[in-house]
Amino acid sequence: MSAFAPAATGVELIAALNADVKKIIAKADADGKADLSTECAKRPLSVLWSGYPIYQSRWAFPVYLYAAISLASIANGLLAYGPAVSLLSMVLMFFTYDVYSGVLHVVFDAPNNVALPIMGQPCLEFQWHHHIPRDLVRKNFIDCLGDLNMVGLITFLGYLLLSDVSSNTLLQQLLGMKLLMGYFGQYAHKSAHDVNGRGAVVRYLQSAGWMASVAQHKSHHMPPHDTDFCLIGVMDPVITLARSITTNETVWLIVFTAWSVFDLVIMEQVVRATLPGLSWESASA
Repeated sequence: MSAFAPAATGVELIAALNADVKKIIAKADADGKADLSTECAKRPLSVLWSGYPIYQSRWAFPVYLYAAISLASIANGLLAYGPAVSLLSMVLMFFTYDVYSGVLHVVFDAPNNVALPIMGQPCLEFQWHHHIPRDLVRKNFIDCLGDLNMVGLITFLGYLLLSDVSSNTLLQQLLGMKLLMGYFGQYAHKSAHDVNGRGAVVRYLQSAGWMASVAQHKSHHMPPHDTDFCLIGVMDPVITLARSITTNETVWLIVFTAWSVFDLVIMEQVVRATLPGLSWESASA
């Protein structure tokens, strides 16, 4: 290809991945070794159920909107409560989100969960990531972040309905941090597959253990894909310990659902209890 040839568009990159899906399915059929992931990929895509095409170009606008709202919420919390609260919240979110990403990964990697409503499609795409490990590197990063569009919407609506997030500055800040940490998790996951394109900062964070290294995450892609689930990679031992207690798919799905609903409400109380001397009412006035 000429050095002056235009770069492939996001749609073209997604199309190339789906072309690879067809090739893998055809080979699996010819070899008689199709697994649940390849079988589900043949189903027509609907709003509720998993099916073909596996890879889809994501709408970029929600990514920028979520990022802007998250940054505004974090800044508002910083102005209202000061740096101590924001720093504590960020540290808590970094570690708890990494555990949450591991729980999510376990659930989305569970073969039977491709039959679930709403979640079926992302579960199927997660499992196809085992067939095409460099899919995150090959597609545009906005499409990687766009994979969280529906998660972000459900999370925001859930907290709007189940809590006082609309008037609670601390909860808004935590929600903003969770969404941005989700984007960082996507970046960390992508970087763990990017052998040649990592910058100096990423290489340092990986070597220091603050992001999953290429070698560390590679272990997850060795069959049967049952280790190193956390997307950032720091809290993998916690998931390993939890899976030593149970690998029951239903139990993990219940934990994931409960965590998705109640994590920020619990974290808010942890932050308030850790800094009891702060006048929360006057700070949020």
